[in-house]
Amino acid sequence: MPDSQKGPNPVGSVWSVVEQQGGELSPVSFELLAEARALADARDSQVCAIVLSSEHDCTAESHIDPLAEHGADQVLLVCHPALGDYASEPHIEALTDLCQTLNPEIVLLASSLDGQDMAARLSLRTGGSLISDCVGLKVNTGGVLQGSKPVLDDHLYAEIYCERRPQVATLRPGARAAEPLHTYQKPEVQRIEPVLDAASSSVSVGEFLPATARSVSILEAERVVAGGAGIQNPDGVRLLDALAESLGACSAASRVLVDSGLMPRDKQVGLSGVVVKPKLYLALGISGAAYHLAGMSESEIIIAVNTDPAAEIFKVADLSAVGDLFEVVPALLERLAQQQAPQELAA
Repeated sequence: MPDSQKGPNPVGSVWSVVEQQGGELSPVSFELLAEARALADARDSQVCAIVLSSEHDCTAESHIDPLAEHGADQVLLVCHPALGDYASEPHIEALTDLCQTLNPEIVLLASSLDGQDMAARLSLRTGGSLISDCVGLKVNTGGVLQGSKPVLDDHLYAEIYCERRPQVATLRPGARAAEPLHTYQKPEVQRIEPVLDAASSSVSVGEFLPATARSVSILEAERVVAGGAGIQNPDGVRLLDALAESLGACSAASRVLVDSGLMPRDKQVGLSGVVVKPKLYLALGISGAAYHLAGMSESEIIIAVNTDPAAEIFKVADLSAVGDLFEVVPALLERLAQQQAPQELAA
């Protein structure tokens, strides 16, 4: 990277790597900035937001104010045609070069598929240390980053320390609220044009397919239909998926359903999965273990269906139905079909 393009040297600062989807800032980016702001304040340091973007996205000045509002003192716009939709090699090469040039103390990324990929490769290429999938972070008196993550079926929390710089960590989405500042200043913005290896810059994403309600991440879904032990078998999963599709919702699961192999890991809600806060959370056959409640109790409206009238899930539910989901869901699907039919005829 030429000296003329180094820009401000944020030595000792906390970096927050911004995530984007289709050129738009992802909600988890603001959660990362809130965590970075807290760490920087503890170190009497600054927060630097790293935006890896294509030439087109780097012209989006509308990104600057939201980043500043959520805690960024500096914004580094790293612009290159290969840095559009996420592709491992060009993004990691650009971020690695930036770290080796500017020597940050702490680099935060989201515990998403893209963030985990970048964090692991970044720590290896820079010789730094890594704490992955944290639910909390802090800096001790010696300036060492300490991450907290649930272990042993979420019954205990492990405290893990970073010893080598840069100290890289990924934060689980939903673990930290996105907290806008009451007052903030215009951040210092620097544009950087990295020189990428020919092999890296030749890698590109051929096509970006927008997510449907069925395939969207449970972190972004406004409606979530989740199943637990009461789902029992593949027939129950098909029933769950049918209800989710009818409601324009995303299907999800408790840990027991994932461990049984009936649902994929990326659909798991709870401390060992992800924390979700949708407008509607419909729980089918979920008893309400503490580590699952911690992952969904902040949903705006919670509806629970369970055969056990004493189920813990009912304590956080806004609406409750004591009954067999294999009877309740078909009846609900039938009612939804009746409501949708007149609309289709009118169209």
